[in-house]
This record gives sequence, C-alpha cells and structure tokens, in this order.
Amino acid sequence: MIKFSGSFFSLQILPLAVFFLPLLTKFFWFTRQIRRTLNILLGGLVNLFPLTFGVTAHAATYYVAKTGNDSHQCAQAQNAKTPRQTIPAGVFCLSSGDTLIVKGGTYTNQEITNPPAGTAENYTTIKADPSGARPVIDPNGANFQRGFNCDKGAACSYIEVRGFEIATGYNSVRLFGNDAVGYPHHVRLTDNIMHDSVAAEILVSTSAAGYVGGDHVMRRNIFYRTGSSSLNTGGDFHTIYNTGNRSVVEGNTFHNLANGVGIWTPQTSIQNVIVRNNVFYDIGRSHTDSW
Repeated sequence: MIKFSGSFFSLQILPLAVFFLPLLTKFFWFTRQIRRTLNILLGGLVNLFPLTFGVTAHAATYYVAKTGNDSHQCAQAQNAKTPRQTIPAGVFCLSSGDTLIVKGGTYTNQEITNPPAGTAENYTTIKADPSGARPVIDPNGANFQRGFNCDKGAACSYIEVRGFEIATGYNSVRLFGNDAVGYPHHVRLTDNIMHDSVAAEILVSTSAAGYVGGDHVMRRNIFYRTGSSSLNTGGDFHTIYNTGNRSVVEGNTFHNLANGVGIWTPQTSIQNVIVRNNVFYDIGRSHTDSW
C-alpha cells in the first residue's frame, strides 16, 4: 500500500501498477520511435526546403551568327540553329546573368551597348563561341562607335566580355559614369584583341572623390596600335586610360603603341590598382603611368 502524504485518502495501486506497467513501457517505447521518425522526416524536410524554395531561375544562353536572322524571337535565339544576326539584337534578348554567344565573322558598324547588369554570383556574359573562329567587332570609329560601350554608370556592373577582336572603334571599350548615374564597377575584359582605335582602347570613368567605380579585371588581352599610331612618341593616347579603383591588369600583351597603362585621369584619385605579369614591347613612351 502506498499513501500520498497530505491527501485525505489512500490508494492501493500496486495491482494496477503490475497490470499497466508493461503497457506504459510499450507506450513510451512506441512514442520514442515516433519521435525519432519525425525527427528524421523533419530533418529531411529542413534540408529539402533550401533546395525547394531557394531555387532561382536558370540563366539563359542566346546565340548570334552571321547566318542568323534578327526576326527570330528571343526564345528561338536560345537555339544555336536559329540565332539572331546582329550583336545589338542579341544583347536585346539578355536579362541579368544571361550569356550571349557570338559566332565567328566580322560584325561591321556594330557594338555591344549597355547589356543588363549581372550579379556577383552570376555575371552577364557576352563571349565568342569557344568552338569556332574569333568574331571581329568592327565599329565605325569616325562616328564614335565602340566595340563595347556601357554608359549607364553603376548599372554597368558584373559584366564580362570575352574572346573578341575589336578593331577601329573610337574606343574598343568605354565604361562611362558620373555622379548622377554612378560609376561602372566589376567589369571583366578577358582574352580579347583590341587594336587600331581612334583614341584610347579602354576608357574608364571613376569619381573625383571617394574612390567610386572600379573593381575591374583586364586579363589576357592583346593591344596594339592604340590611337591609330605605331610607336608615336608624341602621341597622348593611353591604351588603358584609367583602370578604375581596386582593379587588376594582368597577363596582357601591349606592343606597337605609344603608352601602356594609365592609372589616372584629370581631377581623379585612384587607389589599389594591381598591374602584374604583363608583356610590353615596342612602346613609344611609358609602359605604366601613375601620375
């Protein structure tokens, strides 16, 4: 007999305990198994949720070829067999993080103009077809066309241009900004050949104060006859005129031109630029100029 202290009655529960104890043991064992199973299932669901709800739309790839047709819808231009014909028409199809692949051939009086900004995780990319001949962008420099012209300031960001030959543009590349629209940042120029520009091959804007604009990468490009001059010791054109702040210029080849890398523009301050592992030869004036 067990008595509960302070109660007005006593219970004789031993026979009941003998009867219910096995049932209670099985109940608690069963409850533990259920709880364990739920933990496993819920854990799996927790792992599944990021996969289910964190999925973003896949970036699209579009094609341009000399054999294409600009009347093709953008959806059709995602098939290499039904490309668009001109670079501007291909760029028109792009959204943030997309890729435009340009087949071989010469694209006369055309330029890559203001493609949509990508993100740090997913650059918007305009590149040559890696399986074919290098495409040539031949803008009209006399009419101030460039190979790649981005004049939307801070909206010109997280973009890569790769694998082109750009000839006879006013500039091969222009990354323009101002205090009103911001300044371009995080642009990659990779594996291109740029030559015979009217003025600087690459022209970059940065802020006059505050070191805004930059974080660019210029890698494995070839430059020659910048400013339409060969070894013009009196020439004023730099091949790269303002690298941008915190930018990297590496693995490039500069030859047969007046000036190489200019880490400055008037009334600006530029900081933390890396120029390394480049090749310079037949340069008329300075290899690297950091006024």
